[in-house]
Amino acid sequence: MIDPEIAPKVDLGRQLPYEGALIRQDIQQYAHALILRRMISRSDNRFYFVQDGDPGLSKASAAVFAPEIRTGRIDVATVAFDKYQSNDIRESLYARGRRELRLDLGLTKHQLDCLPQFVFEEEVEGEITKRLNGHLLGAPYHWPYHSKSEPCWAIHLRTDRAAMSIERRAGLMRLAMLRSVDSYFHKSRSNIKAAERPVPTPSGNGRFWDRNHLYKPEMMMKVIEIYRFHHNWMGTRKPKQTPAMKIGLAKGRIYVPDLFGE
Repeated sequence: MIDPEIAPKVDLGRQLPYEGALIRQDIQQYAHALILRRMISRSDNRFYFVQDGDPGLSKASAAVFAPEIRTGRIDVATVAFDKYQSNDIRESLYARGRRELRLDLGLTKHQLDCLPQFVFEEEVEGEITKRLNGHLLGAPYHWPYHSKSEPCWAIHLRTDRAAMSIERRAGLMRLAMLRSVDSYFHKSRSNIKAAERPVPTPSGNGRFWDRNHLYKPEMMMKVIEIYRFHHNWMGTRKPKQTPAMKIGLAKGRIYVPDLFGE
């Protein structure tokens, strides 16, 4: 910041704020991709990035991870679905998708509902493999089996290539969903007042305002970090396993006495 006593003619209205600043969205997206690359650079595993329809995210990922994409170590997909449908239409589309899947598999409703999860996923991938025959390389694919959370689901595999087998392409299509991410965002916005979406008011003439927003951006970072730790390592009472336990990072749940003592 420029001190007016040192530079009396400085325009204070054009200075950056003392705490926090707005940055261009494309810069933020490339910075996010660069941080992500630094985090996974030492791993030899394959990675699959599933993003929403924002074109800036896919461009940033393609630019930053270009070497890994060329070697087939990283795949990128963007997905889109009709998130503004009513619950009745979602139910109707879901029923239509289940009916079409039953017809494709030749199963009754009871038989389909009783399939173990891994068998269900294998059967779905097999049907998608059949449907991908003749599908144009790199063209968006409209998922035929609607779900309630993501109706009218369209998948664009950005790293699609001729050398990729149809079976792998079908597997990537099946995994291209944002349901878990959207669920986490919904929980965080519901449980953290400062993270909820602002709403327009008639008195505000269409402008957005939220009285729960924090004035210091670093405080929001601290709150989100605490919530993230609680979600991943402590969890809630209903699921038997926390997210950290599911991916093998923890053997058990962390409780409040473990952090603060008796």
